[in-house]
Amino acid sequence: MTGSIFNRSKRKNAPSWGYSVFVGKDAAGKKRFLYGSGFPLKRDAEDAKDKAIAEWKAEKAAAEAARRDPGTLAQFFPRWIREFASGRCTAATVERYEYLASFFLPELGPMRLADITTMQVEQVLNGLLKTGARRVLKGDRRKGLAPKTVRSVRTVLSGVLKSAVRWGLIPSNPCDVVSMPPIHEAEKIALDFKQTDMLLQFAKGTWIYPILVLGAATGARRGELLSLEWSDIDFKARTVTISKNLEQSSTGLRVKCTKGRMARVAQLAPTAIEVLQAHRMEQEIQRQRIAALHQPEADLVFGDELGRHRSPSSVSTAATRMLRKAGLKQVSLHSLRHSYGSQLLSGGVPLPAVSSRLGHKDTGVTAKVYSHALKQDEIQAADIWEMQMAKVRLESSKETKN
Repeated sequence: MTGSIFNRSKRKNAPSWGYSVFVGKDAAGKKRFLYGSGFPLKRDAEDAKDKAIAEWKAEKAAAEAARRDPGTLAQFFPRWIREFASGRCTAATVERYEYLASFFLPELGPMRLADITTMQVEQVLNGLLKTGARRVLKGDRRKGLAPKTVRSVRTVLSGVLKSAVRWGLIPSNPCDVVSMPPIHEAEKIALDFKQTDMLLQFAKGTWIYPILVLGAATGARRGELLSLEWSDIDFKARTVTISKNLEQSSTGLRVKCTKGRMARVAQLAPTAIEVLQAHRMEQEIQRQRIAALHQPEADLVFGDELGRHRSPSSVSTAATRMLRKAGLKQVSLHSLRHSYGSQLLSGGVPLPAVSSRLGHKDTGVTAKVYSHALKQDEIQAADIWEMQMAKVRLESSKETKN
């Protein structure tokens, strides 16, 4: 199994290399290939081809080993984490999967994969909605899980069983036809400009103030703010390049790519630039005071007193405390991001521009999250149309009288 490398571009100065590897035929006799393209260099395509072959062989070997002894769901789940999730997801995501699995493994874990039915899955999920667990003691009135959480539980279980189907362990995924109740999410609270200004004025003079300012002025995510380095700030062009994200898990902190693996450049308001310049000057003074102890991990914009990455959870806690002191309840640090999107849309900024500023994959995501702001725009659009029509009618009336 070697495969082939090819160049699909006809332009010499803009090559586009790809690879193709024949891996056999499926049950219907159709040929199957591993395929990839769009690589600028031939060696990139060769490396990608070798990696794809290695992954295919590993997955096939894992499937063969599992087919010989698929075992129970409880036995299969760690294998799924090791051979599927760990290689594709971040440490924090894997931890989230393990947490969600703790809700279905007590009941379904002892069952063999092929014996799990759609009815049993629905019974487990319905139990989670009612009590938060399938088995409860008599008189136990524990509150059920939120529908959104139960849907996440179902998603993880379905992902596990989907891999089992793909690896040939079971003929079908019982989660495919599971019926789930609709989710009625409470509308996220967004701060208006007055509330945002009140928060920033209240936080002025504290260490979290510049974080809140940049969060409010860019809509950047918490991890994106905390991973920023001074080289990402261009004071002359008044821009910030957001290309990293600080992740927190049980194994510690690590810097990874942004959500969606897309970097973006955001224009900064003059007030944000002024706050950042003042923050940098204060940071330099602080560094000189503790030069002997100061060993920064990087030239971080929002590092702690010793230049280290701040824990995302500690920053969220501090932000929430500041919001409560300012009299703003039921909002969090992430609310600044939601507020930013709502404020831009309500101010008439086009949807594509807001989507780009927030780093969304497409405008559909933005429209779904900020539908409340778009509805307000629709009302304004209707009012504008009515005003223009009234103006035309008035002019027509004057012409008729004359």
